[in-house]
Amino acid sequence: MNNNIITYCSFNIEDFSSIKNLYDNEMLFNKFRNLDLLLIQEWKNKNNEGEMFISKLNENNKRKYEYKYVDRVCLIYDINNFECTNYFPIELAFEAPKMIEKAYTKGRVKSNILTILKPKSSEISNLVLCIINFHLSAYKPDLHKGFHKKQLSKLLKDSLKIIQSKGYKKYGVIIGGDTNYRTIGMNSNNLIEELLDNIR
Repeated sequence: MNNNIITYCSFNIEDFSSIKNLYDNEMLFNKFRNLDLLLIQEWKNKNNEGEMFISKLNENNKRKYEYKYVDRVCLIYDINNFECTNYFPIELAFEAPKMIEKAYTKGRVKSNILTILKPKSSEISNLVLCIINFHLSAYKPDLHKGFHKKQLSKLLKDSLKIIQSKGYKKYGVIIGGDTNYRTIGMNSNNLIEELLDNIR
């Protein structure tokens, strides 16, 4: 975190399916090592994939990364710059998958994560940073009208309720994730308009 500017990225790691190619790409890892935060979707640690990723990230690095995860979403943060004060699983809205979708998704109830970080910089130590990392259901929008919007809007509303219940006076919010929202045609780029309700 330089000059109180927070650097971060959000990406789907695809269950670490290309883990060897990932680990062989030192240039990519050096880019990761310049970031304060990484928001990752399709995280897993069944065979220590996540632990190996963190170990590689910390290798020969001045930064020191730790992580918090819920279900298949993970926040990685630089502990030189941040202290994690809490994190919360937030259950997404659920709808059963259609028959055709069962070929590629279980369509189970999923939880996403809200992580609360406190910056260690004395200049902004009174600021709380609230990170919302999401991974919406891999459903076809035409088979689930308005469902991705329902999931994301509920997640944001539930997150804001938690944030407000903690009584934070000054906070910032970072939101990132995988929408799994794929459409074609004239409205294919209207992601924000299509996915967000008025959440006030």
